[in-house]
Amino acid sequence: MLSGLYGRGFSGDVYKTVIENDGANARFKKYLSGWAHQEILTNTQKEKGPVVLVAFGLGWDPHLTPQTPSYVRDFFESLNNAGFQSKILITDPAAPIWDNMRVLEKQVRPYFESGRDVILVGLCKGAPEILAAADHILSPYLDKDRKQTRLPAHFGRLIGYVNLSGMIDGTYLADDMSRIPGFIHLVDWADDHKMLRGKKEYARGLLSISHKSMNTFKAEFLDKLPSDAIYVNIVGVLTGSGKPPRKSVMTPFFKFNLASGANDGFIEYPEAELPHNIAPRMYTVAVHGSHLLTDGFFEDLSLDHKGVRDAFFNGLYGAIINASENGF
Repeated sequence: MLSGLYGRGFSGDVYKTVIENDGANARFKKYLSGWAHQEILTNTQKEKGPVVLVAFGLGWDPHLTPQTPSYVRDFFESLNNAGFQSKILITDPAAPIWDNMRVLEKQVRPYFESGRDVILVGLCKGAPEILAAADHILSPYLDKDRKQTRLPAHFGRLIGYVNLSGMIDGTYLADDMSRIPGFIHLVDWADDHKMLRGKKEYARGLLSISHKSMNTFKAEFLDKLPSDAIYVNIVGVLTGSGKPPRKSVMTPFFKFNLASGANDGFIEYPEAELPHNIAPRMYTVAVHGSHLLTDGFFEDLSLDHKGVRDAFFNGLYGAIINASENGF
């Protein structure tokens, strides 16, 4: 465990080095880097290829309104502009993970039953929620090696899963809030600073992603996911000072940060990664940014720029599809 071992700044550097020195991660990153700058799939391939289903997390309301912050709207557009058929799934951004899991299962199941192959994307709290939904749908049809060999004839396959700063192990913030008497005052403070967008009920959803709660989740779901899908962790890793490279919506979280170890603003390293025993094709890509990711850089490319984000997601989805079909 790297969290807290060296202190915030150095631990971020160590974690980034660990990720990039892994041979499989390096190969996938090279694959992604090369393909993010070119059209690797035709429009016909995209239209007939896997459908991309996206679940957002705490604070990311999937209902776009004129009041939706620009950083949320831009993220939505970048996912959709990758050119694949995609769907932003509807969840309650303030609900506990177990509630949203059931809501997502009802939305995801028809896509698998239609025969379309699927790529799932989960951001923040949406990462465990959509994984649990997939587990409920697919686990009855997996063989003893957890491969998708027993699916009904009309079922599509899970091709890949993209974990964007996922709450896989939980967040120190939920732990701290649950331990502090009168923690609701902390929620009031966050609400006053526009960190919860005026919704105090988010405390309920936040408490559902404590380490204690997520340990229960992992024990129930993570060892039953398909082993023949491709899993990609996109994690924000802050090196040097441990602060985001530019001011963003995450900035206040670094002013009020009680984590004991290096972190992305919400999650201590390396707790945003899925366990590597889920599947042999498990890759992690480090972005120099916070939990938000889009306040950072992929290599020397700023994810704050729309064109870069569009190319990044185009390359990411394309890399998963090509690796699934051809390997690399």
